[in-house]
Amino acid sequence: MLELWWIRHGQSRWNVESRWQGHSDIELSPEGEQQALRLRERLAEVHFDSIYSSDLRRAVRTAELALPGREVIRDGRLREVNFGEFEGLTKGEMTPAQLDRLREWFRDPYAARVLNGESLGDVELRIQSWQAELPESGRVAIFTHGGVIRCHLWANSPGPGGVWKVQIDNCSTTCLLHGRETVEVLWVNQVE
Repeated sequence: MLELWWIRHGQSRWNVESRWQGHSDIELSPEGEQQALRLRERLAEVHFDSIYSSDLRRAVRTAELALPGREVIRDGRLREVNFGEFEGLTKGEMTPAQLDRLREWFRDPYAARVLNGESLGDVELRIQSWQAELPESGRVAIFTHGGVIRCHLWANSPGPGGVWKVQIDNCSTTCLLHGRETVEVLWVNQVE
């Protein structure tokens, strides 16, 4: 059995400002660093066979603080959704045309692509490519982003409904157990 611990990065400066981040390489806020240090306490007794991270600074720094002294394998396939034209903006800063395009994307985010960005289907293909290279058993920590975690949950659920209703907090853990024929969701969005 392969146990995957999906861990969202700590709060970033743009999380505080409610800006779309995506592939933008934004650092952790001071609170994000503290969240990662609190996560260190929660993970202190957990053994991981390997540790992966998105190559973006907010995820890498969270991994370094939460599991100090451990080798962290950076992989661009674990990046957040590329939000294209929306990156760096808040909803309040979007033009009416951009808000229309955002609503259109939310109608079917797995098929529709953000202008100069990705669909969630594109993200899921990245995740599947990465996961195909993992061993069949062990415990793996993955420091990544909310959209990536939601995509993985959706891909392992009975259908695509309601994925955006899943809360994924900063420095939360979500754990799925992958067998040869089954996937079991052990927990979602655990913060304490």
